[in-house]
Amino acid sequence: MTNPVNPNQLDMIQRVLKYHPEVAEAIAAVGAVTAKAKFPVESFHDLTEAMGGPDATIAFRGREFALSELEHQIPAYYFPIANVNDLIAKFGDLSKRMPTIGRSDTVRTVGGNNINAVFVPSTAPRPKEASPSLTLEEMHKASGYVQQPIPAIGGVPK
Repeated sequence: MTNPVNPNQLDMIQRVLKYHPEVAEAIAAVGAVTAKAKFPVESFHDLTEAMGGPDATIAFRGREFALSELEHQIPAYYFPIANVNDLIAKFGDLSKRMPTIGRSDTVRTVGGNNINAVFVPSTAPRPKEASPSLTLEEMHKASGYVQQPIPAIGGVPK
């Protein structure tokens, strides 16, 4: 992408940001981190320290999050964060894990108003029931799958 020095490009960017506030939020969040942190950021602890401690906040998806709230939502494999491009990619991934606004199971409401979206947890407990132990043949039989002959050269089965 070229640098937007043209007034028409700046106007277009302003209109995009008006209709896509999540882009403006991502820019602000990345800017907040890059203003305080030095790359590479090796761990969540390093990020927290750079941002001012666990009570420091960052605006994301329409809400202010204390870093202490995000500790269990940001997977350990996000670290280290090598540079600003890596940070942008990880913010994008994190935003995909945010619930759709209005989902009752992931949004806290007061008087019918969304007060804060809740992140989908980065880990989930293992189900108590054991996984089914079926062989491939048993799965095929149960699903009604019938293996077809493998075509050879010219489409004629071997």
